[in-house]
Amino acid sequence: MFAEAKPDAPSHYVVELFITIGGGLVVLFLWYMWEKFHDRMKVKLVVKKNQKEVPGMLELYSRLFPEDGTNYSSEEILNFLADENGIKQSTHVQVEDLFLVATTRNDVAGLLFCHYYPEINYAIITYFGIDKNLPQACKCGAERLLKQLMKILKHRKHPCELLVFELQKPNDDLDKAHNLERKARVGLFRQRAAMFGLRAYHVLIEYQRPKLSLDPKLTEENLVLMCVPLCAHKSASTLQIGRASCRERV
Repeated sequence: MFAEAKPDAPSHYVVELFITIGGGLVVLFLWYMWEKFHDRMKVKLVVKKNQKEVPGMLELYSRLFPEDGTNYSSEEILNFLADENGIKQSTHVQVEDLFLVATTRNDVAGLLFCHYYPEINYAIITYFGIDKNLPQACKCGAERLLKQLMKILKHRKHPCELLVFELQKPNDDLDKAHNLERKARVGLFRQRAAMFGLRAYHVLIEYQRPKLSLDPKLTEENLVLMCVPLCAHKSASTLQIGRASCRERV
């Protein structure tokens, strides 16, 4: 007669406990890796109208910059992009249109539109914004877009020397919260320039954004014109701007 040996109960339970804990740790690790890489923000350059990011880009653009006669319409934005064959509309000046989008999963979290003019080595940011409804966009969307733009401008055949952009001008006639937001935006761009070891300058001229419509009800908006020299050996005074017409913002 043979008697089956009974397993040591405490040891058996300890083994099961370790297996359960180990399995749980594996699941947590896999979940962490999935979230880390699946939710990772990517910045892409949009060059064609049929790219998958275009609908989301236009949707976010329309929310951030409504068609009010001072902003381009969605149709006009599409005209900057090439068709499916890579053919773009011709322009009277040589310009490279840089349309960057930040994506997380299937969402467009931010956008930055910039136009680089290689004949004068200047670039201008025309539209820049993030989707504040997406936590990931608020966390790092703007920084990722600017980092990619700096990388692109630096590696042109003729590196960009000056980056220009517009900001809404503070206005005491606005409600206090809105006006404080405009003032804070100027400081925020100053800080972002400093992140790249750069200095931002306020060009001291009365600057108005031109209308994009002939509607007589529309008026030209007063804006703050900012510039950032990108060459380490150059400053605003050597880039046809001049110290007298600039105030250093950093």
